[in-house]
Amino acid sequence: MSNWIAECGRFFDPSKLRAKEWTRYEWEREGREHAVDSGIRTVWIVKESLLKRDRRTTASGESEFWQVFGGRRFPQHVEILSTFADEAHKAWRNPKSERSQVYRHIANHSSFNVLCTGTMWPLGPKADAPGVLQHLGGDLNTAEGKWKDPLRRGFLRLLDPKEDNWDITAFRIMISPFFLRRTISSTWEGRWIIKRTIARPVPQIILPYPDDFTEMDALQKFKRRIGQKNRETLTQKMDRADKQRYYTWSTLYADLVDSGVDEKNDKEVEKFISEKLSQYSPTGRVRRMIAMIKAARKHKMRFLLVSDRLFLIRLAYEVFSLYEVF
Repeated sequence: MSNWIAECGRFFDPSKLRAKEWTRYEWEREGREHAVDSGIRTVWIVKESLLKRDRRTTASGESEFWQVFGGRRFPQHVEILSTFADEAHKAWRNPKSERSQVYRHIANHSSFNVLCTGTMWPLGPKADAPGVLQHLGGDLNTAEGKWKDPLRRGFLRLLDPKEDNWDITAFRIMISPFFLRRTISSTWEGRWIIKRTIARPVPQIILPYPDDFTEMDALQKFKRRIGQKNRETLTQKMDRADKQRYYTWSTLYADLVDSGVDEKNDKEVEKFISEKLSQYSPTGRVRRMIAMIKAARKHKMRFLLVSDRLFLIRLAYEVFSLYEVF
């Protein structure tokens, strides 16, 4: 919340846009004393914790936020021009959650809804789309929301769990009018976001050597070791997937887990990798990475090493030092 408020202050003049933390006092004060600030220029930043209907903070047992926005008269007295939900893939995949129900109640009365995320479909669009789409345009099963035929009927047929109608190409075509992302052709105020003079790098994905069967054997052992619960949250599933991926890069990770080192402590993890890595034979992925980096250096090519997890970056740094890649 503090980041949103600070960044809005950096990019927008207060006379055009002002971000404020939502509290009942500030909300009602705006309406009484500063009616001009209740207009389009005021953006209310709502903590996710407020989207809990029952907070036991009032005599009625309902949260103050729900008391303001949950009443039947709310649509008649409050006009919401737009809503923006950050990290939407976490909260809006499950339509049964309490915060989801509160948010949808508000979004149904908003003229324009935006979900911001870097991982729109963590478990794939077939699994996540039914929940996510409801937070954009309402329930697909009724014609009262923002989804209109034939798009509504198309989604219902495509996402029907009882039918084998899934087609990723059809899904991409159907969401293309409202699924927005920055591309190489994106502009802002008449200027290219990505300069045309900058060459776009072509990524090379590091895969193991095809004859490296030892890696798969080790991975199967690690899968049995970490196990899988019958009911997992999204965070638990992503964490389990990460651990399996770390293990395919180096079996050192299993000993890191057993050592008791705090995985969230970067310095401890770096120290452990630096001291122990030389005791492990490089896996197929590591050998492939070393070969690619040496080839790039031989041809005097510039390159960036990219990973979505810090553990792999730390591992790569120590690999370069150990095998004198640079």
